[in-house]
Amino acid sequence: MGNADASPLGKDKYTKLMNEVTKYKGWGYTWAGDSPIRGFDCSGLTQYNYKRIGFNLPRTAAEQYNTSI
Repeated sequence: MGNADASPLGKDKYTKLMNEVTKYKGWGYTWAGDSPIRGFDCSGLTQYNYKRIGFNLPRTAAEQYNTSI
């Protein structure tokens, strides 16, 4: 599951994030999906799970990328 000690999120938030994300391993792709009810696309999965650890990300992958640079 990666190295929690090396994450800039810190060990607790990293562990919580990875525990949440892995709940959805194997789920099918849902275009524009952003919740467990609707399903997920890549950026929806990222946005949903980061919000669960206290980070508000934009919705689309392009917007998420732009906030990271």
